[in-house]
Amino acid sequence: MKNKNETRQELAQYIGKQVRVTANENGVLPGDGFPTGLMVQGKLEGHPDGDAFRVLVNDCTYAYFRTEDVDCVNWIASVVTIAISIPAEA
Repeated sequence: MKNKNETRQELAQYIGKQVRVTANENGVLPGDGFPTGLMVQGKLEGHPDGDAFRVLVNDCTYAYFRTEDVDCVNWIASVVTIAISIPAEA
C-alpha cells in the first residue's frame, strides 16, 4: 500500500477525468466475488486541502472519500478504479 502522499499525488493526476470509485467493507475490487458495496463512475474532483475527493455524476449521485480511505488505484475495464474501505460500524 502506498503512503498518503503517494496516493494523493496519484489521485491528483486524475482530477477532472472519468474514474470509478468502489466502496465496501473490505476494500475488495470488482471481480473478487460479490461483496456488498457500491460503485460510482463520474468525474473526479479534488478539494483544495488535497485530502478530500468527490466522484460526481450529477447533483444527486456522487461519492466522497479521503486519501486515507483509498486501498488501491487500478485500471479495470479501461477506467481508473479507486477502491476504498468503509468501516463495518459505518
